[in-house]
Amino acid sequence: MQGCESWDGPTFPSFFDLLEYCVSVAVSLRKTHQYLEFDGAKWKELVDIHGRAPVYFIGIRVPVFQKRAKRRLAGHPKYYFFDAGVYRAVRPRGPLDAPEQIDGAALETLVFQELRATSQNLGMDYDLYYWRTAGGMEVDFVLYGPRGIVALEVERKRRLSGHDLRGLRAFLEDYPMAKAYVLYGGDHAAHFGPIHALPIAQALRDLPQLL
Repeated sequence: MQGCESWDGPTFPSFFDLLEYCVSVAVSLRKTHQYLEFDGAKWKELVDIHGRAPVYFIGIRVPVFQKRAKRRLAGHPKYYFFDAGVYRAVRPRGPLDAPEQIDGAALETLVFQELRATSQNLGMDYDLYYWRTAGGMEVDFVLYGPRGIVALEVERKRRLSGHDLRGLRAFLEDYPMAKAYVLYGGDHAAHFGPIHALPIAQALRDLPQLL
């Protein structure tokens, strides 16, 4: 998905418009002043840039996981609304807005909010990241903390292909000690070597055990 730092359309009239379109994609704080009528620094007043603040922040920053990196990685963080329902409610819809793109971002936001809530409520002390190489291989979420490393990919589709696992497999090459899961829209759990595929509803229910 194209990062908002590459946006080539008109400027966004408000913070909400920018965040609505930039959920789950990389965005450069350095360029927010090009998109907003107010100064880009205002972004930091509305977004939790450290990822741990209470939910009165509208957006949450998710940085790139770069610990002991063995590859050239993307540099810009991602942002998520604090709540998937809020994202769905405010996200504009029109003939040029693909439903699958909106649904994909909403699903990632749901998984994000559940990961964050589970870690905080159970005192797991995970920090949340994502991982993306300069070549485009990506893992949606990486949790890093005293319990270890957990990598999760989120897919709406009911059937998985080898292409869907490329990011996780590359991540495991660099971090073989990590637990790896793909949460998908199918009905059955499956294993692809060290990668565990789980139906999304089951995975969200079992998050305390998975993490």
